[in-house]
This record gives sequence, C-alpha cells and structure tokens, in this order.
Amino acid sequence: MVRWAGITLLLIGIFPAQLFGEKQTLYYAGFAYLADCDEVADRYRYANAAIGKVDGCGPADFVEPPYSSTLTEINASSSSVELTVGQGDSESGDAISLAIGLDGENVSVYKLKDRYVVHYDLTAQILTFDFTNKEIVGAYPVFIRYGDLLDQPPTDEQRIEVFKKMLLDREFGANLIDEFVRVAQNIRPQQRGSLYFKVGQVNLSERAKEYLNANDRKAEVYQTWVAQAFSKAFSSRLNMPVLPYTKGQVIGGKMALRFSDGSASNFDVPPANYLAHITIRGMIKKTLGENDYLRKLSYIIGLGLKFEQPDMNEIYLDQNFQKGRVRDVSKAQGEPNSWAEFEESLSVLFDQVANQVEKKDKKWIKAHTPKNANVKVIRKELDTFYKKVVAQSR
Repeated sequence: MVRWAGITLLLIGIFPAQLFGEKQTLYYAGFAYLADCDEVADRYRYANAAIGKVDGCGPADFVEPPYSSTLTEINASSSSVELTVGQGDSESGDAISLAIGLDGENVSVYKLKDRYVVHYDLTAQILTFDFTNKEIVGAYPVFIRYGDLLDQPPTDEQRIEVFKKMLLDREFGANLIDEFVRVAQNIRPQQRGSLYFKVGQVNLSERAKEYLNANDRKAEVYQTWVAQAFSKAFSSRLNMPVLPYTKGQVIGGKMALRFSDGSASNFDVPPANYLAHITIRGMIKKTLGENDYLRKLSYIIGLGLKFEQPDMNEIYLDQNFQKGRVRDVSKAQGEPNSWAEFEESLSVLFDQVANQVEKKDKKWIKAHTPKNANVKVIRKELDTFYKKVVAQSR
C-alpha cells in the first residue's frame, strides 16, 4: 500500500497596516460546522459520521479538546495575537473572535490499471469575526489532501476512519490541527472594514460542460473547487485578502456556524469591492509523441479571467489564458487520470497568472495566451489590476 499526504495552506484575511506593539486579543470560539442542519448530510457525509453528534446537529464534544489544547503553543509563537477562551468578553466592545469551521469534504477514486488511486480532500475556514454584530472580519481557508493507493475502492468505514484521522490526529500525515496551529501563529492583527476581493462567478463553456458530463462530475462541485483554487493562488502569491466564495451571492451573503456546544449563529459576509469572474473554456488532451514504451501527453486547459469593480462599472482585466501540462507516461503502467491532470493544469495556471500580475513577463504572456492576443495590452491590464486592486487590498 502506498500513501502520501499533501497540504495546501491559504492565508487569506484582512491585513491592516499596523505598527508592531501589544498583541491583539482574539477570543477563541471553537470548532464549528459551516452549514445548517439540513446541509450537514450532503456536505460532511463521512466527516460527520466520524465526529458528529450522535443525537443532534454539529460536531461532538470530543472534537474540541485537540484544538483548544494548542492555544498555548500558538500564543508562545505568535507576535501579533493572543488567543483566549474568555467567552464573556467576546461579545463586548471591539472584541474579535476566532473559530475553525469545517467547510466541505470530497473523495475521488481513480482507476489506475488494476489498482485505485484515492484522494481524500477536506476544506476548512479559520475565521475571525465580530460576535456582537455577527460580521466576518477575516477568512483563512485551508485545503488538505490525503492520497492512498488501494487494491479495492475504499469502503464507507475506511473513508470515515481517514477523515477522523485528518480531523483529530496530529500524528497523521495530513491533519487539520497542524494547519490550524500554523495559520493561527501567522494571523496578523484583525481590523473591521477594508477593500474586499473575491470570486464572483465561475462560468463553464459548453465544451467544459460536455467534459464534466462525460466524466460524471457535478458542475456546482467543480465550480466551487475552481473558486477555491483561484483564491489560494492569488492570496498566497500576492499576499492579498480574498473573501470566501459564495455561489450566486456576489454582493454579500450569510455564513452559518454551528459549534460543538450546540450554539449556532449566522454571520454576514461583507460585500466585495472587487470581483474575479472565471470562465473554464475547455479541456483538451493531446498526444505529442510516443515510442514502444512511452507516450508524451499534454493536458491543456483554457481559462478566461475578468477582474472588475462593479460599483464603478470599471474593468481592470479581461483576457484568456491557457496551460498545457506535459507528462511522459509509461505504457506499462497505464495513463494517469485525465481529470486529475486537468485539475493540476488549472492550479498551476492560476498560480502563474497571479505571478504575472507583478512580473508581467512578455515571453510567458505570449506563450500562455491566444495567438492573436496583444501582449502590450495584457501587460497594461495586469499592471492596472495590481495598482488598483492588489496594492489597495494588502
């Protein structure tokens, strides 16, 4: 049996310019589900079976101690914030609270010759919020992936056990507790009100929809993944805040938090000043060459990006990009799963476009845009987006 673990950390939040000084107190609120009761079964089928209440809705009481026990460790290493469990003070004055919210899960199973590649994915949000006014202040999404190679597809019991370890076991290769500690140690002082950037719409071309249908993929699930991958790339590469993606709610929305003590609240997600609209134009697999032993394959994905400030009816960037992921594939081992390769192509493309916001390299732009694209115009639009949005949002 072969296993691997991959963790991608997204640092997203409200980072005001403040002088170094006394630590800001954040009131630790606990572990929560980011879902109403009627959504839990769909969003956390296996995770809820592992850590949910037997009678009731929300995480069980035993989930909290592994996370709250890390506060001393976090406070010892953080230069910006001090976490405390003083619930009484968390609802008074200018108090800001912090919580870990489970966002979603996914299990993907791919056939590789006579074996099965399994990806277990968890998404979570480490949130700061104003408890009194029920408003989100900052969001730090985390994506965790654990991989396995099995002789048979995993049973429900195996899936539940893996998610339980990912949520509660710090000795497990990919776990949420370590990521909570890492994010909390690096949180900067939190401040209400700022310029907010987020994904507005994720559109799918007819060609992309056909590919999703052929691979038995749900459009809404894929759209959410695309938004998360974009947010991760732009926040990490450009060190800018990105609000959580809420499908169909481009001018704001609500986020439900349901805690292990049974309490539940709905928090306002502030409206975004700037929006990123994403279009997945299509996916194409090409054979570039082959011999008796290898095939050279390219997994090409087409992407459209539009950045705007809707209140001012101002568009900063509106361009198409593309990326081909080239793989040398052994004929004896069989081809890798095309879906996973296209996901990787898009993740890399998001990261590279974010990098070009600052670099604006002519050669890269020419190689990753349509043949008739105007490189000079694209460089100007990237520069405008940087000056008007990125620099103002940091």
